[in-house]
Amino acid sequence: MVRLACVSLPALPLQLVLREEPALRGMPVAVVESQRAQAPLLWVSTTGWHQGLRPGMLHAAALSLAGDLQARVVAPERVATAAASLTTLLRRFSPHVEAARDEPGLFWLSALGMGRLHGTPRAWGDGIHGALGEQGWRAAVVIGVGHFTCAAVARGRRGVRVFGDAATERQAACRVPLHRLGLTPQVLEDLEELDVRRLGDLLRLPPDGLLQRFGSDLHRLHRLAAHALDRPLQPLAERLPITDLLLVEPAEVDAARLLFLIKGRLPFLLADLTARQEALHTLHVTLTLDDHSRQDLPCSRPAPRGRKS
Repeated sequence: MVRLACVSLPALPLQLVLREEPALRGMPVAVVESQRAQAPLLWVSTTGWHQGLRPGMLHAAALSLAGDLQARVVAPERVATAAASLTTLLRRFSPHVEAARDEPGLFWLSALGMGRLHGTPRAWGDGIHGALGEQGWRAAVVIGVGHFTCAAVARGRRGVRVFGDAATERQAACRVPLHRLGLTPQVLEDLEELDVRRLGDLLRLPPDGLLQRFGSDLHRLHRLAAHALDRPLQPLAERLPITDLLLVEPAEVDAARLLFLIKGRLPFLLADLTARQEALHTLHVTLTLDDHSRQDLPCSRPAPRGRKS
């Protein structure tokens, strides 16, 4: 019955800040769009949440609630680099990994064939969670059936959860608070006036009425939760490194001759890079010697266009 695992690293940009500045743990911390007073908060730490801070709140208003607020800007490039690194780590547990396009830190892994490698789904989930924890990430791993329902549960918990049937999974998803699902503060406030605070409360509302009053985003969330709109896993193709194998018999002892052999293979590697619409930035050469020690040669970079080297 198990089809996939959802891995949630909540507030990934905020986790990047706390990994870099561990002294901030326990303080009200927020990731902001910029350091301007009118910039909105994007992610808020647990301490900040308890002090009334919410995503979408303006920086100046947040400071009036938490005078010791530590606000940081996290460049999108840092988040993208972290997501790529996490994707590489998760591919140790499944070759089919999908990263959410609009929510950094949310991933899905296909369970196809994982039973033979990892035994039980629980052992698979524990392995994923343990690998992330070893690198200092706070994460939840939910294993089950539904693309949306597993993600909803993962956003509202920590640790590992395995569902054996779709009904239990849907019941758990219905208990997830709506503020975990990325809704704007204004929408959450409007829903609270209707006494709608959890996903199950939302499902009791008519979808057409939600579309008319709240727009397409909340209507789509309702359809996903009601399984009226679903999609298969859409994993990213792994970009394998370009490699070339050169057998040297007998073993070469002259470094100059060895580098000449390597130089002869570079045009083929550069042609493969060009086919992928990539270019060489820096060339690193590492030699593994007979005694298994490694020797790094000075790295070099291609000469700028118009110059010969």
